[in-house]
Amino acid sequence: MNIKSTNMKKIMEKYTTIHALGMSTGLGLWDMRVNMLKDASEDRGKMRSIITGLYQDMMLNKEFLDLINVAEKEDLTLYEKAIIRSLKRETKFYLAIPPDVLKEYIKLTTVAYNEWVKARAKSDFSIFEPYLGKIAEFSRKFAELLRYENEPYDAMLDRYEEGILARDFDEMFTGIKKKIVPVFKKLADDRSHALENEPYNEERLKDFIIYVVRKFGYNFNRGRLDKTTHPFTMSIGMNDVRITTRYEGGKDFRMPLLGSIHEFGHAIYDMQIDPSLNWTPLASGSITYSLGIHESQSRFWENMVGRSREFIEAFHDVLIAFMPNIAMYGTEEIYRYFNIVRPNYIRVEADELCYPMHILLRYELERDMMNEKINISELPQVWNEKMENYMGIIPPDDARGCLQDPHWSRMFGYFPTYAMGTILAAQIKRKLENEIGPLGEFIRAKNFGPVTNWQKENIHKYSSLYTPKELVKTALGEPMNVEYFAKHVKKYVELWS
Repeated sequence: MNIKSTNMKKIMEKYTTIHALGMSTGLGLWDMRVNMLKDASEDRGKMRSIITGLYQDMMLNKEFLDLINVAEKEDLTLYEKAIIRSLKRETKFYLAIPPDVLKEYIKLTTVAYNEWVKARAKSDFSIFEPYLGKIAEFSRKFAELLRYENEPYDAMLDRYEEGILARDFDEMFTGIKKKIVPVFKKLADDRSHALENEPYNEERLKDFIIYVVRKFGYNFNRGRLDKTTHPFTMSIGMNDVRITTRYEGGKDFRMPLLGSIHEFGHAIYDMQIDPSLNWTPLASGSITYSLGIHESQSRFWENMVGRSREFIEAFHDVLIAFMPNIAMYGTEEIYRYFNIVRPNYIRVEADELCYPMHILLRYELERDMMNEKINISELPQVWNEKMENYMGIIPPDDARGCLQDPHWSRMFGYFPTYAMGTILAAQIKRKLENEIGPLGEFIRAKNFGPVTNWQKENIHKYSSLYTPKELVKTALGEPMNVEYFAKHVKKYVELWS
């Protein structure tokens, strides 16, 4: 990337320090979720709040802000304009939120995450309830300070999906209700598969997962795989992108495998950003990239690749070598096991048809919490009522209900991006196949280079260069369209009717 403007060069010189501090924050967050000791949360919260304060101070340095304002009026290149857009977006947040408020929030969310872990382990919402109440209060305060177009929730959504409001997500969820919910309710059954009870050796399964993601293109010189309570990917920098998975119960190997494939999709995005954007705001996920588009990459690899018949066929023999106790199961049986359709209490374990209902439920609940339409104390009850309405099941405990996700220990506004990503994954598959050929052929041949290269050239390399709506239009030639996902899930009708 060629920086022409003298002011822009000065901006980038100052931004280098800011970016380094952001990377250290990412490293600390990864450590908090993977390694942090039980009694360390208060000290870690104080440390994170101090670092966040330093970051805010640097972002609001008068000389830095003056340079941005001057550069904004110049004749800039596409990349320079995008950098200014990113910085204006970030400085708007830090100008709006007083430092003492932000520091208190960071302390709260650090402790809240630890309390969520405790509450989930004990399946006791009352442990987490007071922290969630405070996070809801902070979210409403942030919304008032940032200002919003129609409702407070819009301000939170915009933090994770630039320029997309609740009304945009309402349109998306209306499409899901019309096109997907009826199919799910028609096919949903209390079906099971014997493979769900087959035990696995954690180390052997981890070795198989490493084999798979290596084949896909994950570079372990620039990444690693760790165990955690809730799977996530942390991009500390372009050359340090870490994925995690969880192993629970020692059986049902599909869950750790598909979860790891999901996280690979996130990781390959960050690993394939144009290297010339490194150490610029355009390479920083904390500023402007779309989490919905990011999620489309993880859902593409999890669902379009990992749940495909071709994937099972291509990796069957290697899987059996790592798990000889399932040698009696052929590819068709494993394929059916990977594609069971049924109501599921747990979002990250849900099938493709059940998954959008999970997001719809969370979208409605956090919107209602933001707008004070429900009391925090009512959350378990309302959660269970909505789950019964959308999926026909009631969670037996809080751990499999409103405590299953860590997101509300730190944020509101993230969940709807998951549904956006699920829909876009099918749309991306259609566009990719139109341009390079059937995805199944590449999977069967274990030839994933053309697939990751298409993603790189059409999506990954741009990172935050475009807004979410612009990138979808640029990469796919049209806005987000639920019709492609509706066509994709017909495979379940053929499988289970």
